[in-house]
Amino acid sequence: MFYLHTEACVHMVLCERNDLLSVPAGMRHWFDMGSEPYFTVIRLFTAPEGWVARFTGDSIATRFPAFVRQAA
Repeated sequence: MFYLHTEACVHMVLCERNDLLSVPAGMRHWFDMGSEPYFTVIRLFTAPEGWVARFTGDSIATRFPAFVRQAA
């Protein structure tokens, strides 16, 4: 589950195979890999310093349900 935190709300996006997300520069976001993560991510940036995470220390993620993978 990928979470995007805009000024007004938090959007939850269930990411699946072949999905592509574009996150605007500076938008607060986080992801929940679940208890048994299995995925590959390709991150693209326009500048080398873009890959460095800037942790906010905000506890907002704790106010949303944890991701639980449903049986196939």
